[in-house]
Amino acid sequence: MSQFYKNIALWMIIGLVMVGLFQTFNPTNKKSNEIVYSDFLREVSEGRITEVTIQGDFIKGRFLSGGFF
Repeated sequence: MSQFYKNIALWMIIGLVMVGLFQTFNPTNKKSNEIVYSDFLREVSEGRITEVTIQGDFIKGRFLSGGFF
């Protein structure tokens, strides 16, 4: 096998490892649950939500138990 093909194979392996690492540590991979707005309001009134971020029509946050929505 020529040196050129060895270099291409090495760079392909490096690229695949980098993509795998990115997918593993990507913060958007956190498991989250979609909840309806009325359930969200109930959870807030019962004090089960510790963190909320509102972006336009989307509400993201964290439950007291540690889960995300």
